[in-house]
Amino acid sequence: MDKRRILKSGCFPLKLKFTVQQKVWYKNIGINLKPKYWNVNTSQLKRNCPNWNIINLQLQQVLVQHQKEVIECLLSKPNICLTDIQAFYKPNKEPVQDFFTFAMAMYQQQVKAGKIGNAETYKTACNVLKKLCKSTTLPFEEINYTNLVLWETQLKSNGIKTNSIANYFRAIRALYNQAIKSNVANAEHYPFKQFTIKTEKTLSRSLTKSQIISIKNLELVNGSAIKRSRDYFMLSFYLRGINFRDLALLTNDNLQDNRITYRRAKTNKIYSIKVEPVALDILNTYQPKDSKYLLPIIDDKYTTTEVPRIAKAALKNTNSRHLKKVAEQLELKQLTFYYARYTWANIAKQLGYSKDKIAEALGHEYGNKVTGIYLDSYGNEVIDEMNKLVINSI
Repeated sequence: MDKRRILKSGCFPLKLKFTVQQKVWYKNIGINLKPKYWNVNTSQLKRNCPNWNIINLQLQQVLVQHQKEVIECLLSKPNICLTDIQAFYKPNKEPVQDFFTFAMAMYQQQVKAGKIGNAETYKTACNVLKKLCKSTTLPFEEINYTNLVLWETQLKSNGIKTNSIANYFRAIRALYNQAIKSNVANAEHYPFKQFTIKTEKTLSRSLTKSQIISIKNLELVNGSAIKRSRDYFMLSFYLRGINFRDLALLTNDNLQDNRITYRRAKTNKIYSIKVEPVALDILNTYQPKDSKYLLPIIDDKYTTTEVPRIAKAALKNTNSRHLKKVAEQLELKQLTFYYARYTWANIAKQLGYSKDKIAEALGHEYGNKVTGIYLDSYGNEVIDEMNKLVINSI
């Protein structure tokens, strides 16, 4: 444990010590630890450290690997010096690249490309990682198996759900993969070959027909926020499960010839949906005057960069306040805006439509991406008819 410089997290780095002819060099192995967890006599972690056994095994593997490499160096050059050892591990390498710096560049690239969903996912994962590291810098070599396990344990102890943790790690993995492709990170240090991103099956977010009918028919006070949120929920259902942000961003230009055509913020994929009378009634009810937007969720005064934040806040308010009250009135366990999308797909399945048709209606890839390349898209007429039957079934 190198105690010459304490990190912001209160940890010290663990390093390998090389000694050749009384000259010493310390090699950082990317593991930082608090002194209370380190046994100076055995050079191992104490049992009071989370995942001590896993990390000790990792340390053993690191030590054995380096011992093997030193022996190989000695075989090729018996009179080895410390400079040779350093050169072996640092063969004309560029300065260590920072993960957060690269992630920010990718975030900005995604924003420019209009992929706001991806951009926000990267940003959120990085913010979580900064809190875990208690630092605004993170070399790629420190994103290793040991630290991933430690971060996972810490997030779990903070009450973060398994699938939320999985989302963070998937974003980190995606950024790491992109860094390798960009020659910013070394593929040899890629940690996700050993580390498994764990997920768990979530409870169904689909409503039964009778439940969505009860939501549609629920008597609510005209002009109230709860009625407006219920109507937006039903509008999402009528528009094949459009998500809240895309609904909020719809403008007059998106509605032409009784069709809504828009580009989904998350995937950048183009959708074209026929507007059935029930959906048109809701749009006519709420469409604000002298605004480019179809619904009064986003104000024209907000800039393009401010819009995602406003939409996110509006969705949170819709879910946590208004749809929650709808669920309480109808004695539903839970209700969020995303239930509209799941329910639409489930009813389409009950009507006998294939997974491929449902996938295309929702804008997903076919079950097999390669096969999907060779399949012709179902025409708008087929998807329009499916949506009409789903709506009429309730």
